Amino acid sequence: MLADRALNGVEEAVFYHGEEVARRRRYDSRLLLAHLARLDRMAERPEVQAALALLDDQIEGLARGEELSDPATAACPRAERGEKRQDRVPPVPSCRDCGGDCDIPHGELGPDDCQWYPNRIARMEEARPDLADTPDELARELAGERGVDWEECADAIEGFQLEAFEADGYEWWLVTDEPGMMDSILHDYREEEEEGS
Repeated sequence: MLADRALNGVEEAVFYHGEEVARRRRYDSRLLLAHLARLDRMAERPEVQAALALLDDQIEGLARGEELSDPATAACPRAERGEKRQDRVPPVPSCRDCGGDCDIPHGELGPDDCQWYPNRIARMEEARPDLADTPDELARELAGERGVDWEECADAIEGFQLEAFEADGYEWWLVTDEPGMMDSILHDYREEEEEGS
């Protein structure tokens, strides 16, 4: 993938007054230089040098219609060098916490996955201070003021509190709306700015 980007560049849209008027190909010289350095390092390996020595003969053989020999055995067999084939490395699980599909976008999660919604809610409820109101209690108080059904209000409050909790927001259990959620999340940043000025 990176080699393709280094050699062929990346196509991107060109906009003028908000409309796409053309497409252009952009090349990254640093990426190309890194790719060339990688190829230089590969060319220094003994099996590659042995294969390069046979390359001209193999090209001429192809022109005559001959079949190619297996490059691995012709160039520099591993057995002659005393090397053994490396065992396969087991795949890394998607989620480092639970090993589930948590990091897969739109993946189906179940009770064993740490990012399964009920597990996230359970962690939030476990961290809630003892005397703090639950989203249901807050919703019953606020539903009349907002003129909405208390269950819808409770779901919304629970979602805002979960976002603030997972972002390590300040007093996240008091959050009841989106502005409150943002204030909770940005609280520490605002304090740092005030201390700095």
